[in-house]
Amino acid sequence: MGASTGFALLVWYAAVLAPHFGPWEIFGWRLLLTFPALTVAMLVTKRGPRIVRFVASLFTAWWRLPVLIINSLLAVAQMVLFTWAPGAGRTTEMSLGYFLMPLVMIVIGRVGFHESITRGQAFATVLAALGVLYEIIRTGGLGWPTLVVAIGYPMYFVSRRLARMATSAGLWAEMLIAVPIAAWMVRSPEELAKVTDVKLLAMILGLGVFSAGIMAIYTGAQMLLPFALFGLLSYLEPVLLVLVAFVLLHETITVAELPTYILIWLAVLILALEATWRMKRRKDRHDLWWPDIHTM
Repeated sequence: MGASTGFALLVWYAAVLAPHFGPWEIFGWRLLLTFPALTVAMLVTKRGPRIVRFVASLFTAWWRLPVLIINSLLAVAQMVLFTWAPGAGRTTEMSLGYFLMPLVMIVIGRVGFHESITRGQAFATVLAALGVLYEIIRTGGLGWPTLVVAIGYPMYFVSRRLARMATSAGLWAEMLIAVPIAAWMVRSPEELAKVTDVKLLAMILGLGVFSAGIMAIYTGAQMLLPFALFGLLSYLEPVLLVLVAFVLLHETITVAELPTYILIWLAVLILALEATWRMKRRKDRHDLWWPDIHTM
């Protein structure tokens, strides 16, 4: 929950920085300051050997390198959007993409990987489809920030899965590839001169500390929380993004847009409730077969 809250507040932080830095520069500084923290976290959690094995695999399976570069660029696009949307007043549209993303993943899993889906997932998908259809009829299509998240992130996840690179070492390698891009984005004398200002330097360093803290919490949650609970908490992030957009960034949704958002919000709520119910059932079965010794 701390990581989800942190990612949502990071959007607000980007909006605070927007008058002083462009979205590309915010992304650049964020990555340059966060990557070393991720490296330290990998070493502290004894995942260094995984990085070595992953890099070695690129020499024996050369085709993985271009896929890794594509994945890195897809991740960069998402991170830049994350820093651009708040300053442009498009956080609400971006959050809609995060709401749609798990539903798109369900469709991809069913169609592309022939995975079975539950009744709740099927009902949620229908509700989301109705919301998207309404928005297409109303405006002629969804906003591009919504599509970049709703389609771009699933493409990223599918690519990582097909290439068998959905690991923390793979994430580290993707960020390593993006480091030169980030350095290029902040290379100009004008951008470098900004950080000589004490106030702006403090703001940028604060961005790095904040991002690194979120990354540490996120990495720790992956290790400590049950997988089902960790996945369930991912539904919390788009909700918090909407709250940040409304409360801190003062964005609004028009009456005409409400049916789209309500249908998609209901769809995600159904997914979250079903996941909670299934997680509770698994726990109850475990308790039934493996009762606590103090209750015997």
